[in-house]
Amino acid sequence: MELPTLTLQRDDPSPANLVSCALFGDGAAATVLTGRPARGLQVVGTHSHLIPDSLDAMGFDLKGSGFHIVLSRSVPQLIRAEIGAVTLDFLQRHQLARADLRFFLLHPGGQKLLAYVEEEMGLLPEQTLPSWKVLSEYGNLSSATVLFVMKEFLAGPPPQSGEHGLLAAFGPGFSMEMCLLQWN
Repeated sequence: MELPTLTLQRDDPSPANLVSCALFGDGAAATVLTGRPARGLQVVGTHSHLIPDSLDAMGFDLKGSGFHIVLSRSVPQLIRAEIGAVTLDFLQRHQLARADLRFFLLHPGGQKLLAYVEEEMGLLPEQTLPSWKVLSEYGNLSSATVLFVMKEFLAGPPPQSGEHGLLAAFGPGFSMEMCLLQWN
């Protein structure tokens, strides 16, 4: 559970504060992982990537008046510049290519970020429909958002057995977290 609304600063008219209030909402989500064979999504591999020199792109400053958002306009461009190569490297370690992926569960950090990820990975909006739907209905719920996207995906028709997909989330640091998934 994350509570981004705790960063609301009523006396702060800065663009970062106003944008964060408009973009972020509170969210809670959970998932259960097990080592036992089960029908559904299986985690095949994971990858964490910290974008160099991006510590000041997003995060929170704790001051006497509470949490203050740190949010750079460069966040979508940071992801755009890194997502293709990071994804390719991750997939190659699993002897896969981008064309081997059949579904995409992407953290919708915002419209521009999601559009850039689609562009850099050669995806069509229908391939990321669960992400767009969650962004439209809920906005950005911080880390919980990608699990809302997963729930939306799981409510639709299931992939074929053995098909691979990518779950990707983005956050402070600035970081990318990825899971290679397979449907069983």
